[in-house]
Amino acid sequence: MPNSVGPRSREDVMVTPFLDSCVVVDPLTDEAHMLNASAAFVLSCCDGATDETAIARELADSARVPLEIALSDVRTCLAQLRGKKLVHD
Repeated sequence: MPNSVGPRSREDVMVTPFLDSCVVVDPLTDEAHMLNASAAFVLSCCDGATDETAIARELADSARVPLEIALSDVRTCLAQLRGKKLVHD
């Protein structure tokens, strides 16, 4: 298994874009999760190679918010995604 520096989304979840958000279906639990645009962006960055600070920088640039706010939001979002077992380290 390659070393990763950032979070990675599970490969078996189904992600369907919906307007500016997305629906994520976990095939293990049959649960569907509606993610807002920011959470959808964070999930899309969870490739194992991008750390949370880099994700926050991209979010801060695109949303035009201070990096500190974006980093806090990314950390909260990742904690929720990890709690639902959609993302792992």
